[in-house]
This record gives sequence, structure tokens and C-alpha cells, in this order.
Amino acid sequence: MNNSIDITAILGQELKSRSYVSDFALYIKNLNMKDVKVDFSKVTYATRSFIDEYYNIFIKNHNTLENNIHVENINISSDIQAIFNAVSNTQNGESKKRSSQNASVVSFTNVDDLNNFLSTLNM
Repeated sequence: MNNSIDITAILGQELKSRSYVSDFALYIKNLNMKDVKVDFSKVTYATRSFIDEYYNIFIKNHNTLENNIHVENINISSDIQAIFNAVSNTQNGESKKRSSQNASVVSFTNVDDLNNFLSTLNM
């Protein structure tokens, strides 16, 4: 039996909802396979919320679902991988903290003053 699953054949090319992830996990569990490769090659779009939930269910536990089902993700595009990386960084407490050490506050009394200020900025 081929253990590679095209995720788009089950969920579509646009992965938008957190709820899709639990449906997909249930689908995999019902296959009764111990090793599964999830193919992302045809995914055209994924929301961060979908990837976050996917990360929590599939990746956070070392790519292992309940009942010791090992899941390997394959053929992930660079765009989707970037979302996985961002989610991984926030899950591991490595999110960037914004610094305002060199920031200054500028106040304006009217729109013309604001427009004049903005016109001086180098874009």
C-alpha cells in the first residue's frame, strides 16, 4: 500500500481552516498505517492558523500521532515552509521582540503638517 497522501486530494489546494486539521488527522488514523507521508506539492495556499493547528497536532509531538503513527511531510513549497518556520519559532518561544529604543514620537496639529513631515521621509 502506498503510504503517500496528497493532502490536496482530501482538503483541497487552499488550506484555510483549523478544523480541516482534525478532520485530516482522523482520516490518517482511519488508514491503519504506521508510517504516512503527507505530500504538500499541490498546495497553493495555507493560512497561518491552519499551519499552527497542523503543527500542534502533527509536528509538535515529533511527527507522531496517537497510536504511534509516524507522519513525514514532503514536497513543501518554500512559501508554505516559511509559514511552518514562523509557527515553529513562536511555538518554541523564539518570536522576535520589537524594540522601540530608537523611536521618537512626533505630534502634528493638522493634516498639512503631517503631509509635510511625510514628504520628507526617504522611501
